[in-house]
Amino acid sequence: MLNPALARRMRGPLSAMVALASIVAIAPYVWSDSSASLEPNVRPATTTASLDDLDQALVRRNEALELALADALAHLQPDDPLLVPRLVSARVLGSLARQWLSRADTLDAGSDASVAVASLVLADTAPPLVDRGSEQAVAADQLLLVGRSVWGSVTDVGRRTSRARRITDPQYRGIVRLARLDDDHAIPGPRGLIEGDGNGRCRVRLVETTHPVSVGDWAIAAGLEGFVDVPIVYGRVTQAERQPGAAHWEIVVEPTAAGDTQRVAILTAKPSAAP
Repeated sequence: MLNPALARRMRGPLSAMVALASIVAIAPYVWSDSSASLEPNVRPATTTASLDDLDQALVRRNEALELALADALAHLQPDDPLLVPRLVSARVLGSLARQWLSRADTLDAGSDASVAVASLVLADTAPPLVDRGSEQAVAADQLLLVGRSVWGSVTDVGRRTSRARRITDPQYRGIVRLARLDDDHAIPGPRGLIEGDGNGRCRVRLVETTHPVSVGDWAIAAGLEGFVDVPIVYGRVTQAERQPGAAHWEIVVEPTAAGDTQRVAILTAKPSAAP
């Protein structure tokens, strides 16, 4: 059975194409006065007046064909996405704000993962906390952006707050693609695993030495094809070494959004509205 939402999305294009197909089907035919049937490419003997009428009918038919074609092309939109990116603005809460939330018994970050409030270390070294949660459709592993750069990702989600992990954290993991950027277009290269080094930078692992890698290449978030039209970047390659006999590159990336920040945007998604 056809999905109702898909049927609604296709109703306009289908009706236009049906009309177009109907016009194309009858275009080679004319009525025969003697048989009252359709015969291809047969023009009965008629007077000059009737020929003029027939020519006008053909002109009108061609105009209708052009209109039907234009309508069909207007409704057919193959680039309409099924999902639309949605950015949820969030504040990164400081240690004092976390302490106040804890005392007010409203801090529920990580409740979906059975993390209790008392288990959170409310200090400057604690994982970042943002003031958005499941009520705003935040989910684990969603990216936290500063501009078009990845700052971190969501780890645990509560109803009103969520815990995050910066990309420079040693526990951070993500899939990236090394690429060269031409304006807003990425020339894709090999994929790899990005992880924080704990010292303000990142490493990219598991990129085979058979692939070309250069200093200045960009590490961009992988897996967003067909969802986000512009590259979402982690940072730029500052070191790329290939040891003799090694199967993989040693790659260091300087993040473009690694410092402290008070605001981030959480990359979420919503279904596109049916036309």
